[in-house]
Amino acid sequence: MVKVDMFIKESLRFNSNVLSLPRPCVRETYTFANGFQIPYGRPVFLDISEISFSEELNGQNPQEFDAHRHNSPATKPDNGFLIFGSGIRACPGRFFAILLAKIFLYHVLLNYNIKAELENAKHKQYAGFFIGLLKPGKAGIVFEKSA
Repeated sequence: MVKVDMFIKESLRFNSNVLSLPRPCVRETYTFANGFQIPYGRPVFLDISEISFSEELNGQNPQEFDAHRHNSPATKPDNGFLIFGSGIRACPGRFFAILLAKIFLYHVLLNYNIKAELENAKHKQYAGFFIGLLKPGKAGIVFEKSA
């Protein structure tokens, strides 16, 4: 189960369709070191891809998929994994979502033969900034029902 958690967490980090995470400024005014200020209540958008692919937060080679990168459960919020949010605003349904992902993964592994068609594989591309839509692409994976 630990390796499945690690795989799911890395899959969510690497292939997330979450582009940004809006949060309101909770202080009266927040001032950065360079003098830039954010007034109270102003929405601030965190770029999830910058966090997900940060070498500082996710170790060496964050641009490469590494199923052994994470040793904490996929349901545990941390600063380098914000797919389900963090702190008191972390998604309460994350446990159910990860459980469903595990059940789906087990079902597929038990009932299907999976083959990759690498010549047709395409990595997803974002249709636009903050839109959250993906351009259609070819999956490059073939599922055949097991006997």
